[in-house]
Parts: sequence; structure tokens; C-alpha cells
Amino acid sequence: MVSITPYPQDNSRATLSPILQREDGRIDFSHSAAEILNRLRGFQPWPGAFTSFRGRKLEITAAQAANEGNLAEGELRYSDGRILVGCGQRSTLEILQVQPEGRSASPHATSPTARALLPMTRSAKLFAGSAKRSCDCCLSSSRCRF
Repeated sequence: MVSITPYPQDNSRATLSPILQREDGRIDFSHSAAEILNRLRGFQPWPGAFTSFRGRKLEITAAQAANEGNLAEGELRYSDGRILVGCGQRSTLEILQVQPEGRSASPHATSPTARALLPMTRSAKLFAGSAKRSCDCCLSSSRCRF
């Protein structure tokens, strides 16, 4: 049996973390998939990890790293029943569960709501930066111009 021996904290080495704001949960796809996954886990349940898709908020509640390297940062692709997003350092994130604005969270593969996020034969673009909120081109074309 292993025992733990307590000892007093050295207050001179203690640091404070900043108070989280809602905007801290916005996903920046220029970061690596590993960093995004860490933030996704760290920001549950609040402020959550979210992005904008076709002008609406999309919360990502579960994801994992994927071995696909051909996606640009923020590029979204539906391939072989998987939703993939390109991230920084040529890494890729597989989205396992989403929560569209105004709806409950659901696994993408079994949810008509989540499957309808993008047409199966097209790619789209998720917004990587906090300044990018929505655009008109995502509503009508297969690739975002921004």
C-alpha cells in the first residue's frame, strides 16, 4: 500500500489562473489538435469549446485526434462517416459529438441533426479566430472563401 505524505504549500511559488470568460472557449483551429483537445477537456462544462458554422454557434463536446493530414486549418470534411477538421501543425481533429445552437448534444454518426451540418460530398470551413463570426458564402457554397 502506498501512502501519501502531506506537506505545506510554498505560497511564494503559487500562481493564480485568470478568470475564464465565455469567449475563452472559442476554438482557434490554428492550434494543434492536441492543444484543442486539451482545451476541450479543460473547458468542460464551462465555458465549453465552440466555433461558428454557417453563421450559428456549434459546441464541440467530444473529439479525438485523427491521422489525416490533408486539411487546411479550419477546413471541415465528412469522410467515411467521420467529421474531420484541419488544425495547426498539419494535425486533424475528428469530431465525435456536437451540440448545435438551440439543440441537445448528440453523436454525429447517429444524429440526423449533426449529419445535416454539412452535405456528405462537400467540404466547408469552420471559423478559426474570434474576429470571424459568420459569413454568407458558407450558406451557399461548398468552401468558405474566408
